[in-house]
Amino acid sequence: MNQKELEKLRLHFKGRVEGLGFNRLVGLSLNDLQEGSCETELEVGPQHLNSNGWLHGGVMSMMSDVTAGFAAAAMGNRTTTVNMTTQYMRRGPSSGKIICKARVEKAGRTMIWTKSFIYNEKEELLCESTQIYFRLNKIDLDQI
Repeated sequence: MNQKELEKLRLHFKGRVEGLGFNRLVGLSLNDLQEGSCETELEVGPQHLNSNGWLHGGVMSMMSDVTAGFAAAAMGNRTTTVNMTTQYMRRGPSSGKIICKARVEKAGRTMIWTKSFIYNEKEELLCESTQIYFRLNKIDLDQI
């Protein structure tokens, strides 16, 4: 993918991350997108907390899946999640920003394997996830 195509895809994905459905409801924003990598961030608010007053693990899981899914899709295909495993290293914050960084580990003909990491503002690792995505149809850059 050349730089012009990547920029078009970045703008399209930014709209999908920040402007549509569940991602918009949660408040996810796209920081960066490259071929095979993606970074998102989230400003933690009261709506993201669990009953203990900390960031809900489901929010981190969702953020990992979305970020890694866009990293996988930046390889040129729409994707759908097949499997995801998340390990939580420390509790999430009750406020402040969290950042998710995801990258493609291996891109096969039909499957894409990714890893994602979520950090707090102190750059402490909160959780690590591995995902597998199934490649769907190619993304037609002329249609987006």
